[in-house]
Amino acid sequence: MKVTPEFCYRLNPSGKNTRLDIKNVSFADKSHPLLWIHLDYQNPKNRSWIQKLSLNAAIIENLLDEDTNPRLSVYQNGIMMVVRCVNSNPAADIDDMIAVHIWLEKERLITLSHRMASPIQAVFNDLRKKHAPKTPVDCFISMAKYMTEDIATAVSQIEEAADALEEDIIVSTADDKELRLKLSEIRHSTVGLRRYVAPERNAFQALRAANTPLFSENHQIQLREMTLDLTKSVEDLDSAREHSTFTQEELDSKTNLSISRTMYIMSIIMMIFTPLTFLTGLLGANIGGIPFSANPYGFWFVSFILGLIVLLQLWLIKRQRWF
Repeated sequence: MKVTPEFCYRLNPSGKNTRLDIKNVSFADKSHPLLWIHLDYQNPKNRSWIQKLSLNAAIIENLLDEDTNPRLSVYQNGIMMVVRCVNSNPAADIDDMIAVHIWLEKERLITLSHRMASPIQAVFNDLRKKHAPKTPVDCFISMAKYMTEDIATAVSQIEEAADALEEDIIVSTADDKELRLKLSEIRHSTVGLRRYVAPERNAFQALRAANTPLFSENHQIQLREMTLDLTKSVEDLDSAREHSTFTQEELDSKTNLSISRTMYIMSIIMMIFTPLTFLTGLLGANIGGIPFSANPYGFWFVSFILGLIVLLQLWLIKRQRWF
């Protein structure tokens, strides 16, 4: 697991952003009023540092809260959000999303996460480019945009996997444990991802409805687009969940059909061999009077009779179209 890198940037409307040493940052210093600070919230030193910020106790408690379900709290001077970002680690499950705690006000953005989140890393890289975010609000909007794009990509991957699995099940002729395992993984990812994406969508809807003065008209437009993207992702996840249910029914149907076919064949075999077993058991009784017991050709005669019985049964089965 990669722990999140910590950094502090002084933002400049001219685009000349400067990285600062977190230890030397003072919010009372007006020489760098626009700041973005990103910290590891599980680092005890950082928890102590955050508690010394000029924030009220409720905001600090929310920022350090272990409950990482997506949510929004609006305050007079800013907003506090908890969001979930897609884990970019290829070895991680798609629903193993990374929690990011956010405090945003006009002159500073404070983000906290323990694991490396790709949207934060993407905005961090953008700060060194020509068209970099110029204010804390711009950084927040850029981070939210990357986050919604990653979620949309993850949802698209689930849909593609569900479609591919359905095609594999259609062409399969029998029950397949590997197909069942893939279906179980898709359903697990769908449910796990929706558990965070749905409340995240609700949080962004509430953020738009709050109409906070932090956001300009252009920001509001971008928030609207991101909310629509998250809403579509939730709808696509619902569709994928229904899709997987239908796929499960198709797989169960093939399994039941395979079992029925096997049982039918076994029934035909039993029907053929039951009379033969009865006759051979009767002739094998250890008592006197068994026919052909003293005849040197008795075995071949009995075998001939059993063969005729089998041919007669096969003819009857064929005529009745049972097989």
